Amino acid sequence: MLQSSAELLDHAIDQDEDYGISREELMMLGNYLYTKSIQNLMQAGQSHWNDKIQERLLTNLISCLEMAWLGQWEDYITTYHCVNEEEYLNMVMNKSGKLYEIVFKSIGHLAELKEKDCQILAKAGNQIAVAAQLSNDIQGIYSPKKADLEQMKASVPIIRGIEYSKQQDQKLLHLLQKAEDSTSIEEIRPSILEYLEVNRLFEYTKVLINVYFNEGMDLMSKWTDHHHRKQFYELFGLKEV
Repeated sequence: MLQSSAELLDHAIDQDEDYGISREELMMLGNYLYTKSIQNLMQAGQSHWNDKIQERLLTNLISCLEMAWLGQWEDYITTYHCVNEEEYLNMVMNKSGKLYEIVFKSIGHLAELKEKDCQILAKAGNQIAVAAQLSNDIQGIYSPKKADLEQMKASVPIIRGIEYSKQQDQKLLHLLQKAEDSTSIEEIRPSILEYLEVNRLFEYTKVLINVYFNEGMDLMSKWTDHHHRKQFYELFGLKEV
């Protein structure tokens, strides 16, 4: 529910999916799921955790949510002109990573694992969240249903492409400027895709996806096996990587 609420609020901000309901209704539904998820988490904790664990979890929960919503705000106001790759990845670790941390760490507490193991699960969740967001970065550039290019959304392929274009040929910079000035992004999208493909910027992003995903799964290796790894790939939409 936490993840779903974040996705609905994200779509309400980006307005890049047609759910058949209004932007305002999307935001109300996202806020409801968010509130309900916290309620469910605390109810589960009442029967499984002692007071000390509940207090530690609540402190972690508040801290993670603060960083997650800050990351959402940064994502809303940030364009691909404003950040470098490191800054963007840090933003993703907050925006999506902190929500996954809550879920993974809570699972550890419910399983009555040691605090050290719960921290490992939290870090694993953060890494897998980054992998999922990077996969979404690629989809956001390819898909005409997404508004990433129209809204100048930051993403690894574009950020990396801008750095390359500045040093080499200026071509992507010209294409992006044209896209910003154009009323029809679909006329320019094929040229942007071709540039990113030819210069292996999608391939670079896919390497990063595998690095973050595998690091997350390796952290969980004491609890998972190859079958689980495949399930995680599919669960987080990473099948095409």
